[in-house]
Amino acid sequence: MYIGNACNDNNPTTFNDVVNANCECAGTPDPNYCAALNLFIGNACNDNNPTTFNDVVNANCECAGTPDPNYCAALNLFIGNVCNDNDPNTFNDVVNANCECAGTPDPNYCFEKNDYVGSPCDDGNENTQNDSLDADCNCVGSIIQQQNEWILANVIMPEGPVENQFLTIHVTQEAVITFSIRNRWGNIITSLEQEMTEGRHTLWDGRMNGSIQDPGVYVYFLKIEMPSSETIIKQGTVTLIR
Repeated sequence: MYIGNACNDNNPTTFNDVVNANCECAGTPDPNYCAALNLFIGNACNDNNPTTFNDVVNANCECAGTPDPNYCAALNLFIGNVCNDNDPNTFNDVVNANCECAGTPDPNYCFEKNDYVGSPCDDGNENTQNDSLDADCNCVGSIIQQQNEWILANVIMPEGPVENQFLTIHVTQEAVITFSIRNRWGNIITSLEQEMTEGRHTLWDGRMNGSIQDPGVYVYFLKIEMPSSETIIKQGTVTLIR
């Protein structure tokens, strides 16, 4: 070949290869080649940063990616990641769009009382007992009756011995009974209002729509209206065991 003839120096990082004055085949170095990375500007690469994407070799021969807009540097987490807001009164904590760890407030938490629905409390009335926070976050107790005391069991076992399968009330005289029971979320499981004669009557069988409910503590409300116009109100809890 003659000096100046086109040739191939077999170097992919050069172009316009020609025979030079020393009879060597040599090309012009490609200005887009980055020797340290053995890649060209614009080539895909890996910057080893999990918080970036679309990593490419830039004009400075550095492998750099686009910062992920969902990455929250202060938390070292991404939006939507599970986190812990250190608030015992919330659940399902996740990183929100403002890069804050926030949970869903527990609907059974009573902020003013700093306690939960169904928790024991003191209503300040010496004539009541079994005081607890109701679904409206009010501390309410059942009136202590000196006579005609209406007692409910505090445990029910729908699948247990027959004598424990039902929550019953012993009516000592004809009365109109209003009864309801709620779960820990404040949802009414069953309710009734009816006139009852003297004897034992079933208030709840531990079921809702035929299905036995989950084990746990349930809050009940009981109102007894007697012919004498005397009204007794009781509130308390009953534990369902399976």
